[in-house]
Amino acid sequence: MTNELTSSATNHQQPEQLLLVDDNVTNLQVLHQTLDGRGYKLLVAKSGASALAIAAKAKPSLILLDIMMPEMDGYEVCQQLKSDPELKDIPIIFLSALTDTKDKVKGLDLGAVDYIAKPFQPEEVIARVNTHLTISSLKRDLAEKNQELQSVNDILEERVRKRTAELTALNTTYERFVPREFLSLLGKKSILEISLGDQIKQKMTVMFADVRDWTTLSESMSPRENFNFINAYLQWVSPVIKEHHGFIDKYLGMG
Repeated sequence: MTNELTSSATNHQQPEQLLLVDDNVTNLQVLHQTLDGRGYKLLVAKSGASALAIAAKAKPSLILLDIMMPEMDGYEVCQQLKSDPELKDIPIIFLSALTDTKDKVKGLDLGAVDYIAKPFQPEEVIARVNTHLTISSLKRDLAEKNQELQSVNDILEERVRKRTAELTALNTTYERFVPREFLSLLGKKSILEISLGDQIKQKMTVMFADVRDWTTLSESMSPRENFNFINAYLQWVSPVIKEHHGFIDKYLGMG
């Protein structure tokens, strides 16, 4: 076992990296022997500063962290890890001879996921490591799925936005031929809601307006002059009709 890094994984898949942190070499050797040969890549640090440096570079899958260390104890290491956006999601398990409840609570309050008292049972360490690695993996998978769903949702929202814009433009176009007020009388919001046979019975006042001698007038004018004449007439009469809550249903001409 070297002072900083050693690998025990022999499989072809990318192994989970575990960072073992303890200032006591004997404790590190026992912990290393407990986890060696189980498909993990084991990283070793003998101080808090070294642990932070290795974690920042390797971004391990899980950290087994001693509390009572000189210069920088495990609590401070945990606090610094949790304050780093790139490292805050790494699960931390404290291993310590401190067995008082307040010590455990303090560790958990700082963001650790578990607490194992020394001297530890190898089976307990292995079981807890596997459990938290599984939970961490499931969280990553869930985050990836959520990101995929968000991407799909963004695409769907964009399609809905475009479709809504298309329908709005379509309704605006149809309004030139079927007045919105006419749809309102039928209790419809869109021309797309109209079905064959839709009807309503209601008392209404219908006005027919005719331009006197229109045939004679139109024959004496060019096509452009005809359009200008009709538009000028409608610009005058249409506001009056709308002012009295009416609407123009259709325009008819004589061939």
